[in-house]
Amino acid sequence: MRDLFIKGEDGFTTVGSAVAILLVCALLFMSVRAFQVQSRAGQVQYVADAAALSADNAVAVYVTTGQVVDAMLLSFSLLTLTTYAVSAVAAFIPGAQGVSAKLADAGSRLLGLRNDFAASAEKGLNAAQKALPAICAVRAASCVKANAQTSGLEYAGIAIPLPLEGKEVKLASGEELGNSVEAIAALEDEIAEKSEELQEAERQCEEAQLAGWQADCGPGGMSMRERAGHLAGLSGSDNPAYSSPETWDFSVGLERAKVYYRERYYQEDGAGYDGYPDEVAESIAREKFYGYAWDTVAEGFVTTSSTGKTVPHLEKLARNTDGIRETYLYTEQAYPVSVNDGELRLHAWEGCPGYQEGSAAGYGSCSDAESGWIALCPECEFSVRTLGRVPAASTSIDNGFEYYYRAFVEAGDAYEEAAEREEQLREELEKDREEIVGALKKGLESCSKRYDPQPPGRYGCVSVVIAGSESLQPLPFVQSQDSLPARVAISGATLAADPAGDQGNVITEIGQGFIPPESLGGGLSKTIIGGWGSALQAYANGVSDASDFFHTTLKAIPLVGNDLSEKASKSFEDAIKSTGLKPAKLQTYRPVLVNTSHILERDGSDAAKNLLKMKHLAQAESAAEVGDLKVMADELSLPSEVGDFLSGGELVVATIPLKQYGFGLEDVKVTIKLSPDLQKQLSEAVVQFTKLGG
Repeated sequence: MRDLFIKGEDGFTTVGSAVAILLVCALLFMSVRAFQVQSRAGQVQYVADAAALSADNAVAVYVTTGQVVDAMLLSFSLLTLTTYAVSAVAAFIPGAQGVSAKLADAGSRLLGLRNDFAASAEKGLNAAQKALPAICAVRAASCVKANAQTSGLEYAGIAIPLPLEGKEVKLASGEELGNSVEAIAALEDEIAEKSEELQEAERQCEEAQLAGWQADCGPGGMSMRERAGHLAGLSGSDNPAYSSPETWDFSVGLERAKVYYRERYYQEDGAGYDGYPDEVAESIAREKFYGYAWDTVAEGFVTTSSTGKTVPHLEKLARNTDGIRETYLYTEQAYPVSVNDGELRLHAWEGCPGYQEGSAAGYGSCSDAESGWIALCPECEFSVRTLGRVPAASTSIDNGFEYYYRAFVEAGDAYEEAAEREEQLREELEKDREEIVGALKKGLESCSKRYDPQPPGRYGCVSVVIAGSESLQPLPFVQSQDSLPARVAISGATLAADPAGDQGNVITEIGQGFIPPESLGGGLSKTIIGGWGSALQAYANGVSDASDFFHTTLKAIPLVGNDLSEKASKSFEDAIKSTGLKPAKLQTYRPVLVNTSHILERDGSDAAKNLLKMKHLAQAESAAEVGDLKVMADELSLPSEVGDFLSGGELVVATIPLKQYGFGLEDVKVTIKLSPDLQKQLSEAVVQFTKLGG
């Protein structure tokens, strides 16, 4: 037999060569057939992979849309709080009540806009979740169809998201936010009124300061300083000069008056005066008055207010006889009494001739003499009127020290009253400010409640692609069927975080594009809504951008502040920072292929169980049993209520009612683009899928 194929050492025989050629041809055509079969089978898997990725991309679009809605909701909440906070700052500024009222009105409209937006978004996102299985199926079917047209092969396929149902969307209602801004608004009118009163109290303090300075040492004529120098000879540090009321305070005039009356008391001769009895009595009256004035003025004092003001508490002096009757000079048992011809008489001093002519009878007072049981001395004629004449003249005419001291005290009283009112108002406004800070913090805390998208397909999307039976060209040397049977391929895709993505910028850029500047109204509304895009940054970056946004908005309002408004502004900004508003956990997601088991085993629904069974059938290549795929198609539908949210190939997720609330020319809609006639495409995809798999 060996000789039949091999001829010694010379090579192969003709028969051997023929057999070798036949074997090579057989192996070659068998390899070609194997390549055809494997490439057809592999091509189905590639299509299934592409379909799964396409379907899962629809889930990614929903997640991004949900994050955009959440960002908008947060930004509108922040914008509302910020506007109210700025209006509260304006309320602290006298004369800015008009701006404060306009800002509060804008804040109220923003709250309505925010709540209407939230209500529409909640409905729209729930509708989008119900539509998402159909969207995923249509996207997968479109991908499969495109591959079929390109390859010229017959494919049908759909994808199903798992789980099939999303968690119900519940957005923050805005009730807590509303309570916070209502608390702020309720205080603003009162704050504005108190701020006006505070300004008036400050003006009164300034006027009283000026009047007190002019009475004490003002230039251009007589004053306490000029009179003290002229009448008592005071000079130097005992009688200082101040060139302006800004450098002067009431303690200067108080000390000057103390020194003046001390010196006048010691300078007055009193009983040692050389003159007629009535003249001595007048000197004694002056000495008594200066001693009383020294005591009384010394009871005055000054305090320092919380704002650093020197607040006087001054004592008035009697200005005439009636005034003397209200002092201790009237009832003081300090004057000698004598008995003359059986009559009690009151004298100014013991050296009075009338006293010397009688016999001593103790001491009495001016009130005793006025009561009638002690007579007046006909020599010195001393009485309460003698005492009253001392201040009467010098208080009534402008050449007396008492004239200017009285003006000084009146200015001090006015200053004290205004300063006390200012202090009271500042304390009340401080409490109001603290209440606003508390309300602002509560409102900001309510903003921390975020929407975390949990749509259908959050585990992933599973696609099933069927390739119909295919005719095969006959090949020599190969015995096989004339056609390939139907093939089934299953693939899965899920969303994975993309570390290279910057979702914060994506959110901001998407959000800002919703409201083009040219669509905004004018004036204050444009100032507020024009900064809305900046508020979106707080969604990605947290509290730092939230406080920056408040500061930026405040600077955009043309207000001239005061110390209270500056303090309010600082405390409101600190309140924003102290709430610790955290950045959202933002990530860019992209679909990636995964083993379908990772998706199917997480979901215990009937759809997942059926898909897991189909996977096993496909692995076993039981094409005869792929009729069970109909169960998968039966899970897909487009609920009728979704139709209310469809408009021109888009699903309206939310509406920003700018026009309704007077912030823009037109309302703005947040949408998800869909394939035209989604219901029709879904029906066609299901029919084609079940037909080919049936």
